Amino acid sequence: MKHDLEVIKKRLAELIEAFAAAQKLLDTRGIGTITAATMIAEIIDIRRFPSEDRLASYSGLGRKEHSSGETARIIRPHNFNRRLKDAFMTASMKYVIYNPDAHLSGYHRNLIKAGMKPLEATKRVARALVRIIYKQLMSLIESDDGMAQQKTQTGKAGSDMASGLTRGKNSNPSNMSLPAQAHYTTKKRNSHDHASKKTARNRRQRRTKKNSKIA
Repeated sequence: MKHDLEVIKKRLAELIEAFAAAQKLLDTRGIGTITAATMIAEIIDIRRFPSEDRLASYSGLGRKEHSSGETARIIRPHNFNRRLKDAFMTASMKYVIYNPDAHLSGYHRNLIKAGMKPLEATKRVARALVRIIYKQLMSLIESDDGMAQQKTQTGKAGSDMASGLTRGKNSNPSNMSLPAQAHYTTKKRNSHDHASKKTARNRRQRRTKKNSKIA
């Protein structure tokens, strides 16, 4: 049984190597291969949740206050993803163990010292981990979007350079397409040749008149 579990963990580790989100979760001490794989599989895409509160509610770690007259009580959600909640609770317990000097571990100890039950204190840490993980996964999305936009702009600039376009005015010959620029050069050369021929013809006519007068 233990051997089979190790084989499964090894296979999972190979499968999630291609997921940047899973690798990001594994950077947190206390989150192992199975927990990270479960979170990624159940969350699917962090953009499904417009806020961390939505993710907490989906995980069964959100709390709503219900007021009736002068009384108020906290209501926990009944419809939630139990597998995802178990993953966050496991991460919370392991986080406190493997990060004793972390702020959340101190928060956990202080809650218990104040009289809170250990399970409830673990839920509070799990809720805090929801906030941390939500920000981590969203930062990956924003980073990917920024890189995609940069590649698009770079590709557009390269295309403009390849086609001979610059930032100058449209009247600049360098902004013309290659055939148009060639036509512009040919037209200018023809005009120069015509002027040269006309000048030579005028010289011959003046020379002829001069010779006739001498004669």
